[in-house]
Order: sequence, then structure tokens, then C-alpha cells
Amino acid sequence: MLESSYYLVYQSYGFNVVSLVGENLAGNPPSTANLQTWVNYFSLQYVVLADPYWTIGVYYNPTDFFIPYHWVVDQELIIRGKNLDLNSLQPIIEDLLGI
Repeated sequence: MLESSYYLVYQSYGFNVVSLVGENLAGNPPSTANLQTWVNYFSLQYVVLADPYWTIGVYYNPTDFFIPYHWVVDQELIIRGKNLDLNSLQPIIEDLLGI
């Protein structure tokens, strides 16, 4: 996953990735076991959280919610960039990290 490669490159600068999972394959809120399966399947190294019914995801992007969608959020929880294409957010990431 693209998010993993960014996390591995920038984690030493304080960069973090959080993945929100809004539902399982049955369309229900994900269980802890569902989240662990997701982490194991993709060999994720970063935080994966349940977001039942996309409550948080829709809050940050209520009109054009696509999966996967990427937000760059600074330390004050201000969205500094958002896009379907994580590569387009790289300059914002590097600017916030001071590199």
C-alpha cells in the first residue's frame, strides 16, 4: 500500500499514518478481528482504527467521500491537504515535516 511506503520513509520525522475502516465485507462496523485481518493481510505497520458508518471520514469530507481518500492533518488537527492521490500530497507532507 502506498500509505505504508510514506510511513516508512517519513516516520523518523514524526509522520504518522492512521487508516480508518468504516465497515467490514458484510457492511457492518468492523470488529477488532476484522481490523487485525486488514493489518495482517496488508502487513501494515501503522494504526488502523474502526470508524463505524464512516462517522469520522464523512465529517472531514462530507461531499465527495471516496475510498481510499487521503488527508494530511497537522499537529493542530487542521487539514492541510486532501486528495485521492497521496503522491500529490507529498510536498505538503515534506513542508510540514520541515524537509
